[in-house]
Amino acid sequence: MNVSSEPFALLEAKSLNGRLRTVKQSKGAISMQKMELEPRVKGFMRRHKLISSGEIVVVAVSGGADSVCLLHLLARCQDELDIKLHVAH
Repeated sequence: MNVSSEPFALLEAKSLNGRLRTVKQSKGAISMQKMELEPRVKGFMRRHKLISSGEIVVVAVSGGADSVCLLHLLARCQDELDIKLHVAH
């Protein structure tokens, strides 16, 4: 479904299955595109040089959905990124 050329709002919502849904909304039209969250996070960390190989990364976890999602993403990527995780709750 295409979005018209009128101004639109861009909304992003995370889901627990690791996907990010981008919703473009304008008058009478909505378009959704699925994007994998893990590659986006890894790409962002690499582009901005947030984590270096061999580092210990402390992840602050409140127990809420956002921090738990971040912990799961980093845990899945820790071997590839060559990092060691410590969790602070």
